[in-house]
Amino acid sequence: ARGELAHLASALQAHASGPVAALALDRVVDPHNVGSLIRTAAFLGVSVLLLPDKETAPLSPVVSHVSTGALESMAVFRLSAFVRTLTVLQSDHSAELVVSTLADDSVDVATHHAAPGSILVLGSEAKGVRAPLASAAAARVRIVPQPGAHGTHVQSLNVGVAGGILLHTLQSL
Repeated sequence: ARGELAHLASALQAHASGPVAALALDRVVDPHNVGSLIRTAAFLGVSVLLLPDKETAPLSPVVSHVSTGALESMAVFRLSAFVRTLTVLQSDHSAELVVSTLADDSVDVATHHAAPGSILVLGSEAKGVRAPLASAAAARVRIVPQPGAHGTHVQSLNVGVAGGILLHTLQSL
């Protein structure tokens, strides 16, 4: 397990081309969302993908097709101890966990400057990011609706859309 963790930490350093070094998907089960997030991550310079070994969409031909082949260029890690591994990467390997959440203590992503080598963690639309992971994260961010959007019935975004906005914002600051 230590060897795998060291390999993962090394991959994060080697593949970092901007503030966000990796995208972690916590229980995202829709293969179309997974594929679109992989495509967006690759487009924005993120080439490491972290997934739990259970409760997530399999890396199927559908995911590959939606990613337009970006999946094949990603360094993919399936983690049996997903939450523990991410928290250890943060505590022992200086990989800041940036978690997307709607919690009251989250900050506008446009005001957060992610540390180099950060990991953006996105959760499923139904369940979000697991509570232990959200509470352990160095940063909890959200997308703030634009003025005038408060009168609409839209309360949140699809994880694929939100992930694209978050990645672009974090990579641009």
